[in-house]
Amino acid sequence: MIAPVRAAQRLTRRLRPAPPAPFETPRRRRDPSPSRLRYRLDRLGRRGYVRFALRRLAPPAALMLMALGAWQSATLREAVHERVESLRASLMDRPEFAVSRLEIVGGAPELQARVSNRLGLSFPVSSLRLDLPALKTEIETMPGVARAVPKVMPDGALRIGLVQRAPEALWRWDGQLHLVDADGVLISPVAHRADRADLPLILGEGADRAVAEALVLWKRAEPIHDRLRGLIRMGERRWSLALGGDVLVHLPAENPEAALQRLLALDAADDLLDREISVIDFRDPQRPVLRLTARAVAELERAKALIKGKDA
Repeated sequence: MIAPVRAAQRLTRRLRPAPPAPFETPRRRRDPSPSRLRYRLDRLGRRGYVRFALRRLAPPAALMLMALGAWQSATLREAVHERVESLRASLMDRPEFAVSRLEIVGGAPELQARVSNRLGLSFPVSSLRLDLPALKTEIETMPGVARAVPKVMPDGALRIGLVQRAPEALWRWDGQLHLVDADGVLISPVAHRADRADLPLILGEGADRAVAEALVLWKRAEPIHDRLRGLIRMGERRWSLALGGDVLVHLPAENPEAALQRLLALDAADDLLDREISVIDFRDPQRPVLRLTARAVAELERAKALIKGKDA
């Protein structure tokens, strides 16, 4: 019995932990519960938007940051740039994108020639190098062009459709005659009035901005077209008619058509324009004013003197 008891005592001593050495703090058991920081991180990681960000957004963001870091290398950036430019040049120079000629349709031959000279294109050229919106803007700034439609055709032609401005009047400004359209846009210079005798002549500062009103007056004055030499813009607010024989007709700023109609009625009834009159002023519709010519004034003075002599 003594031997088994001793064996059990020896086994018990082996399993008993050794006492701590002098001045040595005994080790504490590890606490299995999580720390406060770990607990908060665990709770945060359970939220849906955090899991979505980590799974879906974090990998692309990491790749972008890596690419950005690689792009900071000047050597790599230059190599990529050269490669892209080489691919771009090879693509643009492919024969299926080549434009070999220029076709201009619409407008007068002189206008087509001016457009061709203005563009100054050298063919062949790649269609990918042509900036069609810029060409359209440049052509439409030219005098005489109302609208331009550039288009690359399948047969390798650059076709430009032109809509030419229609001349509606002659504007004399700074000693030069200019063709203008209904909007007052300059079309081209004209050497002589007789070159476009079919168009009304407008004069004065601001006349180009009131072409539409001048055209209305010109149409209303058709019965006196053989006398009407031009329409003069006065003060950028009203018109005066220049008639043959140095006769001026001042029209009001408001409702000039009615004053012109009154003038035509007076001329039809009493041959007003055949009399010795230099100025007819309708600026006051209630009190038209007539100014006689110097010859008429002299005759009037002579007649008054004769009447006075008889009375004496």
